[in-house]
Amino acid sequence: PEELERIDVPLLFVSGEREKMVGDAAPLAELVPGSKLVQIAGADHDGAVFAPETRAAVLGFLGPAGH
Repeated sequence: PEELERIDVPLLFVSGEREKMVGDAAPLAELVPGSKLVQIAGADHDGAVFAPETRAAVLGFLGPAGH
């Protein structure tokens, strides 16, 4: 946790709401200042990776630099 608190750039955490493989990303997102958590409704770990919402979240997070 101490290492996460020292990260000084915003991070995007994307997780399926049915994530079982790595657990809930919310506690990690709370430790990194300026981070954002997007949970993909109805998705598990693999489903979140390939969900169109994930791409949209990444592009939105990057802003104009990501387009």
